[in-house]
Amino acid sequence: MLKKKFSGILAISLSLAVISTIGVYAETSTIPDWVKNNAKWWSEGQIGESDYISSLQYLINQEIIKIPITEVTAATTSLSDNDRAMSIVVHYDGEIFETGETIYTYSEFRQLSSTINPVPLGIQVISGSTVPTFYLAGLPSKDKAMVYRLVDDYVNPGRPPAQYNISVDVLAGDGKIIQTWNYRNCALHEYSVYLENSKETYRFSDKDDSEFREIISWECSGYNLTFP
Repeated sequence: MLKKKFSGILAISLSLAVISTIGVYAETSTIPDWVKNNAKWWSEGQIGESDYISSLQYLINQEIIKIPITEVTAATTSLSDNDRAMSIVVHYDGEIFETGETIYTYSEFRQLSSTINPVPLGIQVISGSTVPTFYLAGLPSKDKAMVYRLVDDYVNPGRPPAQYNISVDVLAGDGKIIQTWNYRNCALHEYSVYLENSKETYRFSDKDDSEFREIISWECSGYNLTFP
């Protein structure tokens, strides 16, 4: 979640101590007296940092002092929806399925490892247990009825949990596969349903309102990543 160019922004680190470098980058006579006074007053606590920074910004804008650029950071890309990952499709396959199952309504997918900490919200890992291989998140929905039967097998102690294969297709906006994660011999690790009502959290649905979400994770014996 390339062939086009990306635009960038220049990240410039400016310390309040930059006044000490003015002698390196500018002749003393080119600095206005009011800027010198601001530096003195700021050091004595007579003016605030915002006023002092404004005077430094003036010197930079007028090219009286020059700050060397030490870092360039990409801010946005010009990738179209057809060039970048936009959705996922999940396929279940194994002896417990007659023809397999395909789910189109998951909103989040993450490959995990023992080096990732903390474990995502909703997945409760018991101390000493292994970290799940991957997890999916989305809105509980009727099309996932088969998945809920797998959850029932997991929580019902009278039924040994079945193992199955799961593949996750990462699709571009035009529906073409960018990559596929193939997981072998998987068993459900943890399942959680919760109400997400934080206004700071991105919504899976189209409504700017509280929503029930689910997170489900699996442990698998192996996996590989393939490309078209």
